[in-house]
Amino acid sequence: AAQHRPRRGEQDGDCAIVRQSSRRALCDDHCHATQRVRGLLCDKCNTALGLLAEDVGRILAAVAYLARARGSATARAAAQARGQAALR
Repeated sequence: AAQHRPRRGEQDGDCAIVRQSSRRALCDDHCHATQRVRGLLCDKCNTALGLLAEDVGRILAAVAYLARARGSATARAAAQARGQAALR
């Protein structure tokens, strides 16, 4: 809770992912390995990260899947991002 108050001000009370306010209280998102708080998330984004096991590869694959389903150029951008993430 002590970390929560300053982050709320830094994020203007918005979710760190979607940058929107939430009707519910924001969740402390933390790294499960280090227990360090990364930021404040709305419950939907916090749940999504958990369901995707905080795995960047899975998250990027989900983005690519959605982009392909829309048939947009975003699919190419997502594939490029996935390739760049693999290099890190």
